[in-house]
Amino acid sequence: MPRPSLTPQQFQEARVTHWDTRKGFGYLGEGRDRIFLHRRDFVRWQGPPAVGDRIRFIAGTDGSGRRCATQAEFMRLLPRIQLGPVFLLALLLIVPLTAAWVYGLTSLPWLGIFTFINLITWLCYAADKRRAQAGQWRIPESTLHLMEVAAGWPAALLAQRWLRHKSTKNSYQTVFWLIVGLYQAAAYDSLHRWKYSLMAWTQITKAIGN
Repeated sequence: MPRPSLTPQQFQEARVTHWDTRKGFGYLGEGRDRIFLHRRDFVRWQGPPAVGDRIRFIAGTDGSGRRCATQAEFMRLLPRIQLGPVFLLALLLIVPLTAAWVYGLTSLPWLGIFTFINLITWLCYAADKRRAQAGQWRIPESTLHLMEVAAGWPAALLAQRWLRHKSTKNSYQTVFWLIVGLYQAAAYDSLHRWKYSLMAWTQITKAIGN
């Protein structure tokens, strides 16, 4: 039986303020206006929503008399990158770009390679996001991390914020920021003629010799 048509006045909109992926439910709004939202209340399930996603719904009540959303749908608005992540990326690029300039890695061929890797990284994040929403086979996290290691971490950082993908998974973020930290450390050390790496290697060889 087809779903009856609903007038726009019957719908409301609110942002997701909490979502428990494991249990499959969360809340829209805050305080007294908070509304319960379960994955079964979506017209078409497209994967778990992220905090901040706008949801279009009809307000109702469940068997316990609790306010809940029904006929829920994602509001597909164009994503926006806030200035915070862009500013953070600019700061994180200062030392690596300085090292790249010192070592002559800012020529057009190198910039082309860097751009290509970051483009592929972005596209993989976008594809994995679409597959997650459609319940399809996912791109392995190890593949995404490999692209970050291969200098695709700048695109990964923006994709996480723009697409709201992998940005709230603690285990993934731990590995991601470890990769970013290693890039910062390696670039800084290279500007000091690898002094700190040589010192660490000397200590390691001494410890092994003892």
